[in-house]
Amino acid sequence: QHVPFTAPFGSLDYLAALQYCTGKGSRITIVDSMTHEHVGEGGYLETAESVVDRIAGNDYKKREAVKMLGWAKAGPLRQKMIEGIKQLDGAFIFCFRAKEKVKPVRDKEGKTQIVDMGFMPIAGEEWVYEMALNCMLEPRAEGVPTWRSDHVGERLMMKLPAQFKSIFAESAPLSEDIGRQLAEWAKGGASTKSERSSYEMTLPTGPTK
Repeated sequence: QHVPFTAPFGSLDYLAALQYCTGKGSRITIVDSMTHEHVGEGGYLETAESVVDRIAGNDYKKREAVKMLGWAKAGPLRQKMIEGIKQLDGAFIFCFRAKEKVKPVRDKEGKTQIVDMGFMPIAGEEWVYEMALNCMLEPRAEGVPTWRSDHVGERLMMKLPAQFKSIFAESAPLSEDIGRQLAEWAKGGASTKSERSSYEMTLPTGPTK
């Protein structure tokens, strides 16, 4: 089953869409992509920016002074989304876009060093933290997750708890077998096959016919 999902991409719009899927009986919902909640039209960043625009307009100094008011508006909306999703009955797969990032860090001598963070999900850290399992699919990875990295940012975003390590012990593409093992874990180890449907939410990435 497929659910079209268009702008606005606000935090509560995502929550409403997921509540809709769950209400229709979906036990597994795939969201592609969750990044729009962060940078999309009506998303987290745009919500915060709209507050600053309303208060400060083009006054740069004033915009810097009231920037926190924007986060104060967008933050609670995202937190309400997170708490709402945690109350839903079902399994959720969230896909995030990623980009390479760097971070300025001061060393012991007070000099600023540029640290290569690697590929980072385009999303709020507090939201990514809530995932039970986080894997990274590098460009041209052909579906094989990456679990080790020399980049501090990538290491922070990866999450492979002990209960999943045996499932991903081999370097292999994500597969139906891996999905089956994750489903069995989600059901508490039950082996019965679910007959309920699954839903997928996809966002437009370009012109459609």
